[in-house]
Amino acid sequence: MKKILILLLVLPIAFLASCVQSQQENPEDEPKYHSLILSSNLQSNQEDEDNVLDGTLVIINLLVPEDKQIAAFKYNGVNIKDQLDGLRYAFEIKENVVLVLELMDKPKCHKLTLSSNLTSNQEDEDNILDGTLVIINLLVPDDKQIATFKYNGVDIKDQLDGLRYAFEIEEDVNLVLELIDKSTEPEIIYYQLDIPNEIQSNQVDNSRILAGFLVVLTISVPSGKELISLKINQIEKSDEIVDNTISFYMNESKQVTIELADLPSPPEDYYAVYINIDGFAQYYYDEAVRREKIPNLQKYVGLGTSFTNLETVYPSITGPVQAMIVSAATSERTHNVYKYFDVTQNKVILQGRENDAKTFYEKALAANLTVASVRHFIADNVLSQDNLRALYVGAPTGVVPDATVRFDQAIKLVKGEEFNNSGRIQQLNFVPQLLTIYVDDIDGIGHNSQDETYGIPRASTEAGRIDNVINALSVIDAKIEELVLAYKAKGIYEKTVFVITTDHGMTPYGSESGLISPYTMSKFSDLKSKFESLNSSYKLEYLDIGESPKSNTTVVAFGSSLNVGITFLGNKPTQSELLAIKTELEKENYVMQVLTRNELITSGVWRGAGIDLVITPSERYHFSNNASLYVARGNHDTYHETSRCIFGVVFGGPIKQQVITTVERNVSLGLVVADTLNITLFHSDKTKRLDVFIDE
Repeated sequence: MKKILILLLVLPIAFLASCVQSQQENPEDEPKYHSLILSSNLQSNQEDEDNVLDGTLVIINLLVPEDKQIAAFKYNGVNIKDQLDGLRYAFEIKENVVLVLELMDKPKCHKLTLSSNLTSNQEDEDNILDGTLVIINLLVPDDKQIATFKYNGVDIKDQLDGLRYAFEIEEDVNLVLELIDKSTEPEIIYYQLDIPNEIQSNQVDNSRILAGFLVVLTISVPSGKELISLKINQIEKSDEIVDNTISFYMNESKQVTIELADLPSPPEDYYAVYINIDGFAQYYYDEAVRREKIPNLQKYVGLGTSFTNLETVYPSITGPVQAMIVSAATSERTHNVYKYFDVTQNKVILQGRENDAKTFYEKALAANLTVASVRHFIADNVLSQDNLRALYVGAPTGVVPDATVRFDQAIKLVKGEEFNNSGRIQQLNFVPQLLTIYVDDIDGIGHNSQDETYGIPRASTEAGRIDNVINALSVIDAKIEELVLAYKAKGIYEKTVFVITTDHGMTPYGSESGLISPYTMSKFSDLKSKFESLNSSYKLEYLDIGESPKSNTTVVAFGSSLNVGITFLGNKPTQSELLAIKTELEKENYVMQVLTRNELITSGVWRGAGIDLVITPSERYHFSNNASLYVARGNHDTYHETSRCIFGVVFGGPIKQQVITTVERNVSLGLVVADTLNITLFHSDKTKRLDVFIDE
């Protein structure tokens, strides 16, 4: 009996002990706590955010200033913006949580006020996003006609497209339609035009010009001067000048002012030699110097004006940039960016040799100077193979026109020897005042895309590509020396200015050797995914030349292989929205930089191309629009320093011995050629005049 009583006493004690031990061995029964980390502009309902009990209902309040909006709301790195309840987010905490609120500037909105008989395509006319395309329909009864159509008080009746008016809104706008009976004569309005003496108009009486009339102004720049600014009612309009003329409709009285500057005056009878070595990157020069392959170029760099930071301009592609250099202008004046999406034609346009600016070829011929060019294709529409005073020189019949052949033609021409110009046996008894030579061996070899270039087989590795380029440069270096010696033999070296530069460099891309590399295939699909993740309305489509977008496409991409241009369809993003996109894209490892619409226009890119963004790949990545595998390739449609940073030198009798360390652009070298010949090239503030001539 005692044993039974003892057993009955022991069992409960043992059971209690085992329960205690079980609780000690099972920590899950202990309360769990989590940390809550909040970025700025976030507040929670928790007193101790470092120790929040598991399962607690956490309420987050978002403090968004009036001038900001939510860009992202991230829960442990994942954007859950779509789960917000207004400016509030609630959840039961089950883990350590980091919440980050990212804000961006609110898009700028404008108010549209319409008079009667006007309707728009906007649902909320009091809040229209900046840059939105607004379409106005004019409701004109059959017995009425339009007297005036005023935009913020200014009559723009002449800008109507029938009974429709379209514009991108950038300010508060008040549109007023005034109607009159069809039988009533509309009020006749005249405006006054005030112009300086250097400008002539197509009007008989500038003090009394009928409203809506087209005015054409012709600018006559005095000898020894250059036009650097033209303003209409204090607004700069020089980028709208074409062939020394500018036109506009009279919708108000206008005052035109110009600013002139003195041209530098080098001595008369100077000669200019312009040599363009296509694809001559600065790093090619540096490597060739290291290998001691170009002693002559190295010598002339030391004797003349050289550059440590010479750059090319957008789009860094041969045709457009060659035209820009000889016009001393960017695309804001030449109106050629190679490729762009034309919203009116709804397709991607490939531009050829379009150039709305005058070139130093045209200006030299107009000044009755003698000109010769060896294969500079930019000049073949103004020069002739039959006119010795305006001569275009090709290769001898049946000969491959590599750099050696082209320089030999130029050397014979300067020496006064006979040469075969595409079957014509010719000889000059004078040295042309302007001689240009264009060679593209370095460009073709640098691309490394053909089985062979001028007899040089395609390299299988990046090291082989560089070897081929340096060897070709060595040949060109020797020919440059031969040409300079020809001028010295003629006794005119001291009166000659040599300008050597290029249109762009060359950026290596794809694998350095073999097909196994992260750089082999295009990163465009990654870029597309990232781009579309930024906004659910973005549907990005890459278009080739002549292609039109699909019906659901909202963003168009175009390019060659490296840079990608972006144009938004429909409502254009504001500058702040573009900057937000830029920030996100530049976080990707394959993106080097993104330039926005304003950044492009400020640098001199033609605003008429309508490019909203330009995206540049990093390292050896590329944005080709195909599935090809690329090995040891080169291209130059990029802002990468290997394409942007280029070679240039100016030397000869009247040239200073100096090194320019500031950032300069190759279009300025076209101005050096013009200044040497004392001819005027109209240029803008995007083209800087270089101080290279020795002071007399």
